Amino acid sequence: MSVCRRCGNRILWAVSESGRRLPIDAQPSRYGVLLLFTDQAGRLNAWHQANRAPEGPDRYTSHHDTCPGAAV
Repeated sequence: MSVCRRCGNRILWAVSESGRRLPIDAQPSRYGVLLLFTDQAGRLNAWHQANRAPEGPDRYTSHHDTCPGAAV
């Protein structure tokens, strides 16, 4: 777990479907569109699941979308 340099909130770092590093809010969100899982190599991955039903595993939000210190 890390801390955002701009706002101080706790974040997780995951690898997106395109292979890029992505900061994720550490707490699940009912409005989140990302599902997190750990692959066989132990890396945390984030998959975009906007079209899935809200039931099921916890969903997370990209910290880029919630950081109060992010560039507008």
